[in-house]
Amino acid sequence: MLTTSSQLPAALLLSHGRNTSKTNPREKPHSYKPTTQIHQFHDSSMKPCSVPPSNPKESTKENHWNAQIKQQLQSNSPHDYLLLFHQLLSDVAFLNPDHLTFPSLINACRGLSAAEEGRQIHAQAVKFGLGRDVFVQRALVRMYAKTGNCGGALRVLDQCPDPGIVPQNDLINGCWRNGEVEAARRVFDRMEQRNVVSWSIMVDGYAKNGMVEAARQLFDEMPERNLFSWTSLMSGYLRCGHVEDARQIFDGMPEKNVVAWTVMISGYAQNCLFKEALEMFLQMQIAGVDPNEITLVSVLSAVAQLGALTQGRWIHAYIERKRIEVDGVLGSALVNMYSKCGCIKEALGVFESLKCKELSAWNSIILGLAAHGLGEDALSFFSRMHEDSSVSPNDITFVGVLNACSHAGLVDEGRLVFDLLTNFYKRTPNISHYGCMVDLLGRSGHLEEAKELVENMPMEPNSVIWKTLLGACRIHKNVEMAEHISKVALESGAQDSGFYAIASNVFADAGRWENVGNLRRQMNDLKVQKVAGCSWIEVDGEVHEFLMGRESFHAESEVIRSMVAEMEKMMSQEHYGTNASNASIFEESHSEKLAIAFGLIKTSCKTPIRVMKNLRVCSDCHSATKLISKIYDREIIVRDQSRFHHFKNGSCSCSDYW
Repeated sequence: MLTTSSQLPAALLLSHGRNTSKTNPREKPHSYKPTTQIHQFHDSSMKPCSVPPSNPKESTKENHWNAQIKQQLQSNSPHDYLLLFHQLLSDVAFLNPDHLTFPSLINACRGLSAAEEGRQIHAQAVKFGLGRDVFVQRALVRMYAKTGNCGGALRVLDQCPDPGIVPQNDLINGCWRNGEVEAARRVFDRMEQRNVVSWSIMVDGYAKNGMVEAARQLFDEMPERNLFSWTSLMSGYLRCGHVEDARQIFDGMPEKNVVAWTVMISGYAQNCLFKEALEMFLQMQIAGVDPNEITLVSVLSAVAQLGALTQGRWIHAYIERKRIEVDGVLGSALVNMYSKCGCIKEALGVFESLKCKELSAWNSIILGLAAHGLGEDALSFFSRMHEDSSVSPNDITFVGVLNACSHAGLVDEGRLVFDLLTNFYKRTPNISHYGCMVDLLGRSGHLEEAKELVENMPMEPNSVIWKTLLGACRIHKNVEMAEHISKVALESGAQDSGFYAIASNVFADAGRWENVGNLRRQMNDLKVQKVAGCSWIEVDGEVHEFLMGRESFHAESEVIRSMVAEMEKMMSQEHYGTNASNASIFEESHSEKLAIAFGLIKTSCKTPIRVMKNLRVCSDCHSATKLISKIYDREIIVRDQSRFHHFKNGSCSCSDYW
C-alpha cells in the first residue's frame, strides 16, 4: 500500500499525517456522568440561589427545599439541578419531604434522562414512606418510561391505584421506543380511560414497526382522530411501500397541515415515485400550504433524481424569496440537486455560500465532483475537509473520494485515500469501499490486483463487486479471467440481471456464443428479469420518459421517430455505423437516443440537452452522442448509472475512460 505519491495534490499530501493528535471532532468533550459530577459540584464554589419564604408561616425547611427545587427546574440548568440534588442528599437527615418534593426531583430526572439519579430518588422516596404516594408513582412511571426502564415503570404501575392517563401514555410510548410491542399493548388494554393521544401513540407505534394492519384496525376503532393519528398511519403505509393505501388516507383527511403534505411528498420520493412527489408539491402550492424545510429537502431529493433542473431552480428561488435560512440539511439538498442535474458550478456556488458546512454538505459536493469526473477537485475538497476541525469524514465521504479517484484514473491517489481510511482515521472499510477500490484497479488495468483484493476481502463479495470486476475484464478483453469470475460468482448464487448482462457481453465480444447461450438458459431457469433501459429529459418543467420499443406511447412519437432517422442519416454521412461489438446483445435498448432526439426538437439552439439514464451508457451510444454533439453543435449532458458525461464538439468529459 502506497503512502506517498508525486501525483497527489499538494493539499492532500500536506494533510496526510498532519494533526495526528487532534481530537476526533465527533467525540463529545465529556459524557454525562451524574454521580461523579455531583462530587465535582460539591467541591465547587457554586451555591444554589436562596429563595426566601413568601410567608413567614411557611418557613419550614422542606418548603424552602421545595421552592428551590421548583426554581431550579424552571431554570433548565442540569448543573444547578445536580448541585441541588447533592445538597439535598447531604441534608436529608434534617428534612421531612412531602409528596411534592420527590415528584419535582423525579420530573427533573425525566427531563435530563438521568436514570441513575432517578433510581436513587426512588429509593429515598421509599425510605421516607412516599413510595406508594400516587403523585410520586405517576412521576416514577413517566421517568422510568423516558429513561428506557419499562420494566421498572410497569412494576410501579402495578402498585399504583390511579396512574392517570398521561403517565400511562408515556409508558406506552416508552415501550414502543424499546421495541416492547406486547408490553405497549398490555398497558393500552388495561387503561380504564383513554384519550386521543393514547390511541394515536398505539397507531403510530404499530405503523413505525411495520405492523400496518394492526395500526389500521386501531385507527378504524378510534372514537376520535387527530392529525397525528392520520399522519402516523399514512407514514406507516409509505414505509411499507403501500403507496396507494397511504394516498387514500391522505385524500380522506378532513384537514391537512404541512406535516401531512410533507409525509406524502417524502413517501413518494422514498418509494422512487419522483414525478408523483413533484406533482404533490405542486398541489401543495395550489392548496396554499407553505412548505417547511423538511418539505423542501424531500422535494429537492425528487428533483435531483429526475434531473428536473427547472423545478430545482424554482425551489431555490422560492427559498431566497421567502428568506428561508439555508442550513446544513437544506444546503446539502441544494448542492446535491444541482450536482445531479449536471450543474456542478452552481453546486459549488451553493456550497461556498453555506455559513456552516456540515458533514452532509461536504459529502454532497465531494460525491458531485466525483460523478462529474473531477477527481483532483474532489481530492482538494477532501483535504479542506480534513483541515476543518469541526467535521470528520464518514464512510460516505470515503466512497465519494474513492469514486472520484476511480473516474479520474488516479490510481496512486486512490490507494493513499484507502490507506488514510484504515491507518489514519482508523475506520474499517466496508464493502462499498472495497467496491470502489476494485473499480479503481480494474478500470486502470490492474486486474490481477483487483482480483486479489476481492479474494482477500473480509466479507463475501456482492453482485456489485462481481459486476465491477467483470466490467473491468470486458474493458481489457480478459476473457479468461471473466470466465473464472463468472463461474465463482454463479456458484455463490449471483442472480443479478446486470451480472448476466456484463458476462454475456464479455463472451459475445470474444465470439464465445456457447457461453452466451448457457448464461441465457440460466437466466430463464432462474427467472432473472433484465432491467429495462429508461431515459428521461426535462423540457419546460415537464419530465418526459422514454423506453426503447415503447416510444409509440409518447404523444409526439412520430416526430421523435423522424428525428432519430435524421440523426442516423447525418451520422452515416460521417461514416458512423453501429458497432455490433460495442452494442452487444444485452444493450439493445438505447433509450437515451430517443431523449436526445426529443431534446433536439424541443429545446432552443445552443442550450444544453440534459438526459438522465437508469443504466450505464453503452459504448455505441457513447460514440453516437459524441458525434451528435458535433453535428448539431449542442452540448449534451448525460447522467448514467455511475457518472456524468459532458459531450461537446465531438468529445466527452470522461475522455472515453468510464
